[in-house]
Amino acid sequence: MGNKKGLNYSNWSIDENLEGMKFFAEIQNEMLFHYTIDSYRAYTFNSHTLINELNDVLKEVINGFIDAKALIPIIEEINNSTKNDFVIRAILNNKSNVLSKLLETIKNLASESNRQDYYKFEKYVVELESFCSFLDYRYFAELKSQIVNIMQNPKEKDKIIQLSQYLIPELIFAGFSKEYIYSKNKDFFFGQNSINNISQIKDFIKFFENQDKYYEVSFKVNSDFCNFTDKLLEGFKIYISKECPKVNTPTWHYNEFTRLNEGYSHFLTIKEIIAKDPYSARTDGEKYLDQLFDFIRYFIHDSKCSWDNYGLCIFHEINDEENKDFFVARPSISPMLKIKDDKDTNEALMKSIRLFVHLDSTSIYRLYNSLNLHSCAISSETPENQLISLWTALETLLPPPGNSKARITHFVSTMYPILGRDYIIKLITDLIRNIYLYLEKDKVQTLFSLVETNYPELYSELQPVEKCSLLIILYNNDSNIKKEINEVIGDNVLLRNRFYAISQILKDTNSIKEKIESHNNRVKWHLQRIYRARNLITHKGEGLAYVSDLLENTHNYYHTIIDLIIKTQKEHNNQFKNIGSIFNFIKMEHELHLDSLKEKQDITKENYKKYVLGEE
Repeated sequence: MGNKKGLNYSNWSIDENLEGMKFFAEIQNEMLFHYTIDSYRAYTFNSHTLINELNDVLKEVINGFIDAKALIPIIEEINNSTKNDFVIRAILNNKSNVLSKLLETIKNLASESNRQDYYKFEKYVVELESFCSFLDYRYFAELKSQIVNIMQNPKEKDKIIQLSQYLIPELIFAGFSKEYIYSKNKDFFFGQNSINNISQIKDFIKFFENQDKYYEVSFKVNSDFCNFTDKLLEGFKIYISKECPKVNTPTWHYNEFTRLNEGYSHFLTIKEIIAKDPYSARTDGEKYLDQLFDFIRYFIHDSKCSWDNYGLCIFHEINDEENKDFFVARPSISPMLKIKDDKDTNEALMKSIRLFVHLDSTSIYRLYNSLNLHSCAISSETPENQLISLWTALETLLPPPGNSKARITHFVSTMYPILGRDYIIKLITDLIRNIYLYLEKDKVQTLFSLVETNYPELYSELQPVEKCSLLIILYNNDSNIKKEINEVIGDNVLLRNRFYAISQILKDTNSIKEKIESHNNRVKWHLQRIYRARNLITHKGEGLAYVSDLLENTHNYYHTIIDLIIKTQKEHNNQFKNIGSIFNFIKMEHELHLDSLKEKQDITKENYKKYVLGEE
């Protein structure tokens, strides 16, 4: 959840009819907030964009860059997504069966094919592209319509969440940046606008009906760029001047941008960038500068060319050069920096020391190499290089696969149990964090005093996750306590919904098992997607629009795995001598936990440690 203290509700009318729109705005803010845990971040894909991804990968299979079996997990994910996606079902109608048959045909062919048979896929490209073309306009139109309509039903929280999950990847697919979506959501709903009618959702959506614009993007650069001739610079379509490009109505941000210093003494401008929003234009401009710098460094190895990351974006409609506007776009936060560091540095370093205690020399060597690659990923300038380094850091932790096992199969089967082992604990921990974030201190004490009152003999020994688990058990089993908890949470719409959602997961063993298995599947699909992306970057030199999202997830996975290695060693008195045995032990515990959930049992005070926390 985004920090409620950072959201301005003063311009919202007190009207229960606005609750659905407030929930939508808060969900969007949370999904796009830098430090939201990956479970609640915006999806990378929706059903529509997954079908486009399948189409792209199918072409790479035909061209020989990707193995045909890579199509199978994408098709599985599409089937899972379309089953729950009421937007795409409304569009496809009777075409759903045609799509299902096409996907099944491609999946069967992928299961049986070898590289000599890949030409057989060619006839399915046209059919798949026809579905992509059919959905490219219709999906967003239907999505907008359903978002507008759902505002009239504020109690339909699950549908509002789903529509938010579909909207963000759709806007990114259209070319908008996460930073732009986040800023527009925050400015519109939590800025100076008076919010008093659900029809205002239409005004918000209009921000994303913009056509492409022409941008010229300027950066402040050092004097080393002046060593090149005007002719050479013109060849690269860049222009350097001591004068900042002029705008009609300068603002404080513009005036700050115009200030030069000893480090950055000139302005470099890149023209003719086509983009949807200033943040995207700034990113495209900097990518161009990065490519130029790589070119320069090939010929001049000690080149000191450098620039400031803020970009002045002057833009106009494609057919209207007279009416120009501008925006000073700040750089986006690196995906590698979206994990919060430990507040206690000494404790964090002690964790690192514990990581190496009692391991054999091979494991220590692999860990050092892995951590070095993680460090390289942080230091690297581009998300593509960061992803390659981080993926290699993950692979370095693994023992080699058997001769009969493909490396990606080995990788996925080893990693997903580790990433799922503490998944429920992760959700409860995040709920605790948000209880403290959203509620005043006295209200937090009121909530947890319910646990102390009902379980006085246990309370002093309980860890925070245990206290919260017992609070949820009380919520599920006592209507009076449920009412009291809802009163304490009050009008915190997102927190109230999150508490309820977790309570439904913790109702019984079947709900927990379903949640973990759903997470396991998503992780398996995403690991294979990251692997495909890594291969395309490495072997084809291709950039991917969603590489930053993949990098965020890969970095989260890496930290989850390292932290769980440390935790496992600590809980078992450093009895493991190599990383492989730690991985096997975690996998065994994960499977035993899932097996224990097969028989339906209500979650109670007596059994929650076994079923919720996965303890013996």
